[in-house]
Amino acid sequence: MTKMFQENNVALYCRLSREDGDSVESSSIKTQKEILTDYANKNNWNIFRVYVDDGYSGGNFNRPAFKEMINDIEQGKVNIVLTKDLSRLGRNYIQTGYYTEEFFPKLNVRYIAINDNYDSNSLDNDFTPFKNIINQWYLKDLSKKVKSAHDNRIKKGLLPLGNNVALFGYKNINGKREIDERSASIVRLIFNLYTNKMIITDIIKYLYENKIINISYYNYITYNTNASYWISAKEDSKYIWPRMAISNILSNEEYTGKLILQKRKTISYKTHERKITPKEERKVFDDVAPAIIDKDTFEKAQEIRKLKCYSKLSEAENKYKGFLLCANCGKVMNLKKNNEKKTPQVSYICRNKNCDKHVRISTNILDKSIHEIAILIFNKMISEKDKILQYAKEYKSKNNNKINNYLKDIESLIERNNKLNLMMQSLFERNFANELPTDTYQNILKKYKKEYYENEEKIKELKLKSLDKHEINYYEQTKKLIDNLENKEFNLETIKCFIKHISIKRIEKKLVYKISFYKVPDMLEDYFNNE
Repeated sequence: MTKMFQENNVALYCRLSREDGDSVESSSIKTQKEILTDYANKNNWNIFRVYVDDGYSGGNFNRPAFKEMINDIEQGKVNIVLTKDLSRLGRNYIQTGYYTEEFFPKLNVRYIAINDNYDSNSLDNDFTPFKNIINQWYLKDLSKKVKSAHDNRIKKGLLPLGNNVALFGYKNINGKREIDERSASIVRLIFNLYTNKMIITDIIKYLYENKIINISYYNYITYNTNASYWISAKEDSKYIWPRMAISNILSNEEYTGKLILQKRKTISYKTHERKITPKEERKVFDDVAPAIIDKDTFEKAQEIRKLKCYSKLSEAENKYKGFLLCANCGKVMNLKKNNEKKTPQVSYICRNKNCDKHVRISTNILDKSIHEIAILIFNKMISEKDKILQYAKEYKSKNNNKINNYLKDIESLIERNNKLNLMMQSLFERNFANELPTDTYQNILKKYKKEYYENEEKIKELKLKSLDKHEINYYEQTKKLIDNLENKEFNLETIKCFIKHISIKRIEKKLVYKISFYKVPDMLEDYFNNE
């Protein structure tokens, strides 16, 4: 790390939370700048930069200007940090303490909080941790008061404070919604097109061809949101409507005049992280706002959506039910019919939301692929019966080596998990003693837990593979299976006699299949893999 400027290179850091009040923001930031600038000038320090986070809570350290300042410190550009008081740096006492007690000293950065008479070069800073705790108490108390104010407004059917960007189609005036005719006319148009049997794909095309601006661009010209994108965006971008935007409009009951509040809740006043609230826990007020869409039109749109969205087919049509797995996540693939297209499409789809790569395969391709794979295996099992049975005779001795390897792997994984348990216990003790920042503790704990549970799954899998393999009579079971197949015609039911699952994944444009067999799966899988 190299020092880039003169010895006393100072960063002036200013922060103000929205909760401190919109009306005083500008003057408060201005006051902070004046106090810090005056202090730096009196000491003849070079002001490297003024960092300002206007509208960010002290409990949240994920602030843009703060992160830029930390980055400049790490690059050796700054060796003094000035704030008006300790609470401007932050109100989470653990993380604030991390910066004042560990981060700044480690990088030889002097930190001064003027109004709290705190100077890291001074030895008289014993009361500082208590000030940080008091700052966090203040943040917690302020959070309760703000929540109470929000709740009182919600009970009256008023929009929460700070809700500056109105729902598309409305404008917010004195805490209530009023129709904004410019955007409301677009909402009506979308409902009209949809209830007159135009599919979403064609609505998107219609809006583009008729140069009707999208929600994002409308909010930019009305509220100056997402300005960094729109300043340099292509001219026709404002007419391109995302499919999700259309779907959200068509499914939003608030266009009938309802007010639905508390769709999301803040998990913690420290992080301001939010989660979606279940529908039954949301606050719903009827006929609070003027309706843009009448209830009959809205209900008609919902009926059409039920018909046009993905729908399950009958049991008879779902012939591969429970038979197909997504190779990426191991979950069963579901059969869905998409009527949104002009020609309905029937596909098996991985519906696991946490799956990294969603697999989709149409039934037409699937029928052809499974038939080709299965008949190849079926024919080989019958035509190469003697060869397969000989392989089965020799497989037991080959399998013993595998079992020993499985047992060694299980022992190694158990030993690793015992170590992880000790490491997590030590981590917990360090966190309890406030030796670690909360973020660091949570990140390390998450990493340890992930490895621990992955190992547990591997142990289960290996135990299943090794369980009683030495007792299996591979020859007898294989002979019984092939004898049974010889008396059958080749069809889907026959396939399900010897194939338990087919796992599918996509590599680039190719679909790759993995076969799991019934009866003696490990032996058959080894045989066909070797072949």
